[in-house]
Amino acid sequence: MGKLRPNHKIFADEWLIDRNGKRAAIAAGFSHKTAEQQASRLLTSVKVKSYIDERLKDAQKRREETLDDILNELDENRKAALCAETVQAGAANQATMSKAKLLGFVTEKVEITGEISLANEIAKARARVQ
Repeated sequence: MGKLRPNHKIFADEWLIDRNGKRAAIAAGFSHKTAEQQASRLLTSVKVKSYIDERLKDAQKRREETLDDILNELDENRKAALCAETVQAGAANQATMSKAKLLGFVTEKVEITGEISLANEIAKARARVQ
């Protein structure tokens, strides 16, 4: 992969924050008027796409390593709780449940109440982009 131009790197780094091409193009110094077209063009550029793909792979690897570390620590805590002089069943259970939550086996149910107007939310989103 060849070296990216500075504004292309800024665009890619900004795009990785929130996947908003227009905002990323503006942050990289492109005109407000042409930001959407520039974003579209840059996202199809081989160099920019390669850079973004590499950054996404790096982020995924860091997340996996972090998750593995946490899961290993929870396993160690569970074993320590079960092997303690006085067995700490509550601590062992907590470690097991924490691991299950991280792996997606247990989910929390959250009840949301209130009224949301879809039209108002769309208008707010559009205002943020402009």
